[in-house]
Amino acid sequence: CIGVLLFLRWDSVTHEHIHVEQAVQESLAVMGANLQTALEYFLREKADERVRAEFSALSAMPDIRLAMLVDEQGKIIGATRISQVGSELETQLRATSYAGDLARLQQTGWQGMGGRTLVAADRKAVLALYPVQMDISGNRLRPEKVGMLFVVQDITLALQAKHVESVEWLTRAALLMGILALAVGLILHFLVSRRIDKLVRAAKRVSAGDWSVTTNLV
Repeated sequence: CIGVLLFLRWDSVTHEHIHVEQAVQESLAVMGANLQTALEYFLREKADERVRAEFSALSAMPDIRLAMLVDEQGKIIGATRISQVGSELETQLRATSYAGDLARLQQTGWQGMGGRTLVAADRKAVLALYPVQMDISGNRLRPEKVGMLFVVQDITLALQAKHVESVEWLTRAALLMGILALAVGLILHFLVSRRIDKLVRAAKRVSAGDWSVTTNLV
């Protein structure tokens, strides 16, 4: 039982990080696409208050480490941290560990207006990068006016939740195996041990000269 539990725990630890990374990447991709659409609409309508409201909502999410809307010149025009608005993206990234991760995302280039996600080098966060059209004249997109939405989502909370779930599952499994082991022990005691005890007692009586002994085991 202990060997089986140890194997299950090792397998759980090995794979739960990958599963969490994949799940967060999928959810962040959906959120990023929705934000991209909403921000482009608000920018087109000159609704700056709505842009700020979107980032305010993001700042209230405990697993969002960082979110910034950057214009085509690299200037931050929306962020979860108000103090970052108006500064340069490059300047703000120097204070974080994500400059290299962002560079990796940017190296692949844009494919249309689709975004991309990437697991951070420290494997403690997932990053999303989405192009955002800053200006639309009529119905015509202007490639030279494309900014970007940059989001960093922490995965340590999700990993902790997954870890607790795994521990609870293993605890239940250990309890079940303990009950099964006890049940098997009792069955062996009543079906085997008592029969052997009868045979031992009968053998002792036979050795003492009592040939009338019967075990009644059949």
